[in-house]
Amino acid sequence: MKIAFITSFLATAMLAGAIRAESFDGPYIGLQGGYERFNVDADFIGAGPLAGTNLSTEFHAAGMEGGLFLGYGRKLGNFYLGAEVDGSLGNADYHSSGGTTEIERRYGYGASLRAGWFALPHFLYYSRIGVVSTNFDYDLNVPSVPFAAGDDVSLTGLRLGLGAEALLTDHLTWRLGWDYTSYEDYTIRYSLSGTPIGSEKLSPQSHNFQLGLAYTF
Repeated sequence: MKIAFITSFLATAMLAGAIRAESFDGPYIGLQGGYERFNVDADFIGAGPLAGTNLSTEFHAAGMEGGLFLGYGRKLGNFYLGAEVDGSLGNADYHSSGGTTEIERRYGYGASLRAGWFALPHFLYYSRIGVVSTNFDYDLNVPSVPFAAGDDVSLTGLRLGLGAEALLTDHLTWRLGWDYTSYEDYTIRYSLSGTPIGSEKLSPQSHNFQLGLAYTF
């Protein structure tokens, strides 16, 4: 299935050479969506009654995400330069088997620079670098203690990406891309009845696989 999909994408790009097209120049707006997977490293360091308790674990959150993007680009010979902003909603989440830990990805927005090379007159390979801010909801619940804590936080990350884009008509393109984002660390401090019992450092990274459609003005 993957081979057929990639073959279809390349065939579209080659057929686009027969289409009378302006270029990739100018402002554009589009829709995109796909699959998103988060890897989160969690390191707990105990304090007070839990002093000496150090735990490390890794968990994963996966789901769908989608949103809008808009930008501006210029075709410079066989090369391309542009800038883009985007916003998205997602449903990637993680729930531990015992129900004690939950993390959910809500919304995000970002900005990036794109640079590329035209393999064919209407087929672009591109890379991107930018920043992303994503909102997460984190909850920890241990009924046996009892203990509960949670936080709602937006984290900033560095985004790197690769992709390909093909011109379908004079103004319409579609793209296939992959992005990797490494987010800043975030530390949650826990206390029980006013007594500090430790802190947990979360280090998220994400992989996004997206399909998009754009209209160039």
